[in-house]
Amino acid sequence: MKIECLLNYRFRFPVALSLVGALALVYLSVTHAQVAIDGFTTTVKPYVVPITNDFTIKPILSVGDRVTKTSDPFRLYQMVGIPDGLGAHEGRNNRTVLFMNHELNKGVLSEPTVGGPLNRGAFVSQFSLDRDGEVISGDRAYDTIYLENTLLGPAPEVGNSTPDFAVMTVMTVVTMIAATTKNK
Repeated sequence: MKIECLLNYRFRFPVALSLVGALALVYLSVTHAQVAIDGFTTTVKPYVVPITNDFTIKPILSVGDRVTKTSDPFRLYQMVGIPDGLGAHEGRNNRTVLFMNHELNKGVLSEPTVGGPLNRGAFVSQFSLDRDGEVISGDRAYDTIYLENTLLGPAPEVGNSTPDFAVMTVMTVVTMIAATTKNK
């Protein structure tokens, strides 16, 4: 699947999307044959509607939706907070890699890994999507925090002293995506 465009009314950034409560991807073309792969799609109705019949809106995740955790298939990873900034690129095996900035204020606790340590503040998730845009798995996009070349520590969680973040900007998300992609 080739995602040609993601909407963003807030930043007018071509790979960012701003929604409140749910996430919707806009598919303008599909370049591969459709293959049925078990994946997850939310049952929540879209918060946006198409303005023409040239494209469709397909919500894929909403707050509280749970998918398999990428790094541990015996655990669940859930959508928390407000999905503010998004970035996507083509992944391996005809998958799409989607990065999501979770808009949470500094000090707010969340539980993206069900039964796991509580995260503190804003963070970025990485989701794997199949050709149909269904979510296969998800995980936090990083394990350590750097400020430029200075190690700050592990990702901010209850029990460690790494500084947490307030709402992250799209540039922070893009920088994290670049660093994550570079290290893999």
